[in-house]
Amino acid sequence: MNRLITVSLFLMALSGCSNRIESIGTIPSFPSVKIMVKSSLKSFFRDSIKLSNPNFNTYGIELRLSDSDKYYNSLTYIFEKGNGKLVYRNDTLNIGLLPFMNYKCLVKFIPGSEGLTRLIFKATDQLNNSNSSALELLTFKNLLPVADLQVSPVKIIDPLEYLLDASRSYDPDHNFGGGIVQYIYQVDGQIIYTSKDQIKHIFSSPGVFTITIQAEDNDGGFSSVLSKEISIN
Repeated sequence: MNRLITVSLFLMALSGCSNRIESIGTIPSFPSVKIMVKSSLKSFFRDSIKLSNPNFNTYGIELRLSDSDKYYNSLTYIFEKGNGKLVYRNDTLNIGLLPFMNYKCLVKFIPGSEGLTRLIFKATDQLNNSNSSALELLTFKNLLPVADLQVSPVKIIDPLEYLLDASRSYDPDHNFGGGIVQYIYQVDGQIIYTSKDQIKHIFSSPGVFTITIQAEDNDGGFSSVLSKEISIN
C-alpha cells in the first residue's frame, strides 16, 4: 500500500512539472514597435524637415509591430516635445491612437512650427505589456550658406591675372533642395555678381587688396561676408 502511494505521488510530481513547463512556454512575449528607416528598424531616429521646400516639408513615418503572440491591444502616440499633426490616408488623427494593418502603420507628419519635435510611439498588448520608440524631427525654414574663397595666380593673359575660387562654398541644407545660386564679390573697387563659383580677375596694379565674398542660396538667404587680404605682385 505504501509503495502505491509513493508511485502515485511521484506521478503527480511529474505531472506538476509538466504543467509548469507548459505554462512557462506560453508566457506572452512583450510587443515591439520600431521605426522603419531605409530597410532598418530603429528604436530611436533623428531627422529634419525643411518648411520652405514643398518636397521636404512633411515627413512619412512607417512603424513596424512585432509580437510572437500577436496579442496587440493598441498603438498610440504622444508629442513629448513640439507639435504638429499626423495624417492617415488624408485624414488628420485627432486622438492618440494609430491605425495599423498587417503589423504596419503608415502615417505622415505635418509640423506645426519650427524647432524640435519628439514623438513617442507605444505598442501595448492585452496584458498591458508595452514597448516604445522615439522619433525626433528638427523643423527649419532655411539654413544659410557658408562662403569660402581661395585666390591663386593664373598669369596667362596678364601678370596680374588671378583666379577667385569659391567652389568650396556650400549650402548646409543641400540634402533638402538647398543650393547656392549667386556669389557677390567686392574686389579691386568692383562689385561682381555671378552664378559661377570660379572667376578670373586682372588686378589694376600690384599691391595688397582686400577681397570679400558673400553667397546667396535659392531660398534668398545670404552667408556671412568673408574677407580675405591678398598680396598681388
